[in-house]
Amino acid sequence: MNQDSSSDKTEEPTPKKLRDARKKGQVLQVKDLASLSTFFVVFMMVFLLGNDLLGLMGRYLNFSLELMKKDNSANIPIAIETATYFFVVGSVIVGLVLAITIFAVKIAEVGFLFSTEPLKMDFKKLNPVEGFKRIYSKKSLVEFGKSFIKSTALISLVFAIYFSYSDEIINLYNCDVNCLFPLVSEVLKTYIIWILVLFSMITVVDYWIQAHFFKKSMMMTKDEVKREYKDTEGNPEIKGERKRIHREILNSPAQAKKSSFVVTNPTHYSIAFLFDREDYKIPFVHIKGINQSALEIRRDARDEGVPIVENIQLARALYAEVNENEYIPSHFFKPLSDVIAGLVKSGALVLPNSQPTHDPNQPPPQRPDH
Repeated sequence: MNQDSSSDKTEEPTPKKLRDARKKGQVLQVKDLASLSTFFVVFMMVFLLGNDLLGLMGRYLNFSLELMKKDNSANIPIAIETATYFFVVGSVIVGLVLAITIFAVKIAEVGFLFSTEPLKMDFKKLNPVEGFKRIYSKKSLVEFGKSFIKSTALISLVFAIYFSYSDEIINLYNCDVNCLFPLVSEVLKTYIIWILVLFSMITVVDYWIQAHFFKKSMMMTKDEVKREYKDTEGNPEIKGERKRIHREILNSPAQAKKSSFVVTNPTHYSIAFLFDREDYKIPFVHIKGINQSALEIRRDARDEGVPIVENIQLARALYAEVNENEYIPSHFFKPLSDVIAGLVKSGALVLPNSQPTHDPNQPPPQRPDH
């Protein structure tokens, strides 16, 4: 059984799947959005500048016709050059405006995205069976239906507008340039308005359809989700290392300022203790570190005024035998009692007046909850 068949893809796409798809150029796109924006820009140009542009065209046309009427063959190249110049400049300006519009719409739709993945040769596309499936897929049928509806609607609009202005069009033979261009401007405005209405409805429906197809193509099987999770989280060894790093972050050297005192080997080990004869009646290992972490613990303790005791053998033994967030074993009671007594005597460590109540022969008390 194919594990990755579409019928097995029941899981929502993960953020990683969507990010990877975006890198390959696979994003939600609505082709008709660019067409709608283009028609809107054309409409605005016709609506705002239509009369002026058509008037300018009329003046150029009259000028060219007058030149050609004169009995001077030298005027014909001038007339042709004038008309060509007007056409080229107008085409360039309109083309630039439309190109900028399409570019801006694509940026707004999918953001800045550049991928060479769609340009790579995919030999699966040469497979006749796969090609047949693409031709008769639901998406292809939807695209065909959409194109058919648009073509039919556009042709119907042409006939509808023609019959709406049939009287004016029939009387054009009595019309000169001055009345021709206003009629053309009005017909264009009407036609573009209806196209905007049509394409707006098609774009809304098409967006819903494309979103459905895109989400369906991004769906994942349960095995794909599991594989992605495993790849993301890593194997057990990597997960263990990540937990260790996370623990080091939580118990960072900055936590040394909360400690009561620190026992250190000057260059390799540092162990920070909590001890106050109330909540912590015997020394409790708060954090410990080795090498760079040990140096940071000692430096942070020094900055915060936490007492530091250098004892090479004791620091090594404590680091090797006692874990973080644990009370010290009984065989460390005597050496650490000597350390605490020295700190209290020197005034470096100030403890409450209450006397210790813990019997060394009894198991350590439970860690208090904070």
